[in-house]
This record gives sequence, structure tokens and C-alpha cells, in this order.
Amino acid sequence: MSTLQTTNLKHPDSASNNIQFDSSGNISVEGNLQFEADDGITIGAKESLSVNLNSSGGQSSRVFQVRDNGTVRFTVEQEGNCGIGTTSLNHKLSLNSSEAGTRIFMQANSGGSPERRATVGVDADGLKFQTRNGSFGSLVDRVTVNNSGTATFKKLGDTDAPNINVTSGGAGDPSTEDPRIEFSASGLESVGTSGIRSTGAYNARALAFYTGTDTNGTEAVRIDHLGRLLCGGITSGNGRASLHSGGPVRIQNIYFAHHARTYTPSTSATALFGIQMAGGHGFADLTWAFVDSSYPNGVRMGKIFLTFRGSGSNITAVTINASTENSITNGTVSTISWTASVADVNHVRLTATGSTESGAGTMHLYGTSNSFNTLTPIKDA
Repeated sequence: MSTLQTTNLKHPDSASNNIQFDSSGNISVEGNLQFEADDGITIGAKESLSVNLNSSGGQSSRVFQVRDNGTVRFTVEQEGNCGIGTTSLNHKLSLNSSEAGTRIFMQANSGGSPERRATVGVDADGLKFQTRNGSFGSLVDRVTVNNSGTATFKKLGDTDAPNINVTSGGAGDPSTEDPRIEFSASGLESVGTSGIRSTGAYNARALAFYTGTDTNGTEAVRIDHLGRLLCGGITSGNGRASLHSGGPVRIQNIYFAHHARTYTPSTSATALFGIQMAGGHGFADLTWAFVDSSYPNGVRMGKIFLTFRGSGSNITAVTINASTENSITNGTVSTISWTASVADVNHVRLTATGSTESGAGTMHLYGTSNSFNTLTPIKDA
């Protein structure tokens, strides 16, 4: 075994020592240290391997780099920022690729069952999070955030369709944006979409719930900025009620409904309302009110107690007891009497007759029943 004992090695053409050895075994190299080997270079360490960039010379912007034939593959700068495929290190970790997508791959319980795999990355669709489809399936998109800010979620095992979309829905103007969460039951959005949408002026936002057979859906229920519940086609409320409905309201087994139409009292009988009933037998507790729109205005109102019966689910007979409860008759309002008849197997017809000719006005009919049928049970006859 031969031993070389020296503290300095230098090239004859160099004025300084190129390689220096100290008593602790440290080696200092001035210039580049280059290895050439067909099978690569292996560095073994008993404990840890440390690469230290010493700034004793006052250098700045120092980096540690790994290159492949001169192309930078990995960089660590002096502030601790790291880069793979890039030397523009504006963040703690920066990734760059010339390919269409860049991903970080993660795996747990490797080789076990179940084996956990996931990726997070960027491609032409935006930011994507992937997980494995089953224990041994391929990686599939679970969450995608596109460049417009819309987030799409897929449930486990669904490789075809987004189940939830979260979107800003606007172009940046807070007074016109309608951010929303959409739920679709199929990959084909035309099959149907339901969701929740924030809508209205920026200082009076409402929360709207919608369903439908197209990608936009039809609003079904709205909660406005004052906490009022609006449904049945009503999109704006007033300060006199917390619940606004465009159709009947059910409380246990009793339904409340209303309808209004124009009416000019006449001594001739006028069919005013058709009421759709279900069940073949039942009742309705109704209130009518006529408001004369000509000056001096008059108001007359009364009650109608209606009962009907039938064969099976068909209506075959109807009877009423009607009375006038109150009136202000300093207008031209006439006394109004009522009769009822069977319009068909599902409808009852109410007919009004005035004691005298009168000015035009609005006739209201509202009430409760256990038998109101459809969302518009009271209509024009």
C-alpha cells in the first residue's frame, strides 16, 4: 500500500494551490470538481452527506444546482427556495415542465392493500387533485379548479361526471356576479342541474336554490338578505311577512290558497272561479272580498262554507252556505250572492250575482281546505 503525504496539490500553471488537505481530513478545491465515469458517481457517508456553500468571500445569490449535460434540473438558492425544472425561484417550491402537465405524486402503504396514491398538479384544465379509483385502479380527477375559478368535484368511483361545481358565475363585478354551487346527477349536464346560487345586488345578496332540466336550472326557493323565505315563483318580498309563496301553503293536512281577478258586478250570473279538488269528498272554508276601484271606493266581503261529495275520487255534488260578514258601501258596491256547481269530476265552479250594476273592481278569493289540488287550485272559471 502506497501513501501520499502532502498538504497541497497544484497545477504547474496555477499560482495558487488547487487542492488543499488539512489535518482533519477536509479537502478544499479551487475551481470546478469534475468526475467522469460510465456508471455514475457514488458517494458514501457513514452518517449524513452535507453540501455547504461558504460565503466567506462575501458572495451573494449563491445556489446549489444539479445539472444534466449543462441543463439545470434542480436548484436550491441561499434563501432556501427550491426549484425543479426552473431557476426562477419566487416560492419555497417551484415546479416547471415543458410538457402539458406538471404533477406531484404521493403514495402511502406502498405495496400494501389498499395502496394509497394521489397527485396534485397543473395542466390545460387548471389545478387538479387526483386519487386512485379503488384499491388498484388508475388515478382519476377528483377536484379541478379551472382558470376561471370554477371548482369541479367528483365522487369516489365516478369517472364520468362532476357531481359538484363551485363557480363564481360572473366576470368580476360584485354587483352582477352569481357565485353558485351546482349538483349534477350525471356527466351529461343536460340531464339536470340543481344547486345553490348567491344572487342580487352586492349589498342585498339572496341565497337561491334551483332545480331544472338544463344547465341553469329554475329557481325554486330563495332566502333574501333579510331572512325571508320566498318560493313558488316569488323572488322579492315585503316587510309584512317572513314567508312569501306563489302557491298554496300546507300546514299539516290543511292547505291555504288565494286567487284574484277583475269583476264587474252585474244582475246576470257570472262564473268567476274554478276550484280544483281531490279525493271525491271534502270541504273548503273560503273568504271573498270585492274592492270597487271606482270613486268613492267600496268594499264588501263575506264567507263561503263549501262541502262536496262524490263517487270514488270524482266530485258529483256540491253545496255552499254563503254570508256577507262586512261591507263599506259608500261606493257603488252591490250586494253579491253566490252559487256553486260541479264543473267536472275534479272542479267546483263558483258563480256570483250582483244585486245591481256596479263599477269594475277586484274580486279576491282565499281560504283553507283539506282538498285543494295542484299548485294553483283556485283559477278563473
